Amino acid sequence: MKHILPDAMLGIIGGGQLGRMFTMAARAMGYRVTVLEPDSDSPAGSLADVHLCVPYDDPAALEHLANTCVAVTTEFENVPAGCLSRLAKNIKVSPTADAVSIAQDRIDEKAFIRAAGLGVGAAALSMLGCGGGSDSGGGGGDEKVQDKSGLLTAPADTSAKATPGGILPSYFTADNPTFDGH
Repeated sequence: MKHILPDAMLGIIGGGQLGRMFTMAARAMGYRVTVLEPDSDSPAGSLADVHLCVPYDDPAALEHLANTCVAVTTEFENVPAGCLSRLAKNIKVSPTADAVSIAQDRIDEKAFIRAAGLGVGAAALSMLGCGGGSDSGGGGGDEKVQDKSGLLTAPADTSAKATPGGILPSYFTADNPTFDGH
């Protein structure tokens, strides 16, 4: 593994609070930082050596990152994965575009985790943006619905209600703040 020594230029896509902490830590260790973030008032952009204040998929900005940085990371998972693929042709990118792409789709993410042999909790299909439909013949209030991948199962009653923390399915209550899958 090739070491990245201080004074190297590191890139980060996203300029929020996590990007700010990354920038502060990198600069304290002697690295320089380029931030690609459309918000001119971003927390990380204000501390960066270079702030590219354009959309994440701006071709000139991506070219600038590829030509001036030794490695690029992301602040959050909603960076366009294609941008990371493009950058990875020339420089080290972590996380990979494939990892980010999986993290951008919660159903794909749960399927990936399950395929790795790890357990995942059931999720209400309406919360995942999936269609409903019952996978059981019916009745009795124990009906379950299954997502399009067939991997996730949740109670058929996913009606939502307003709570102090936002909108939650009806099976989340003060007495049962977690969902046990039954």
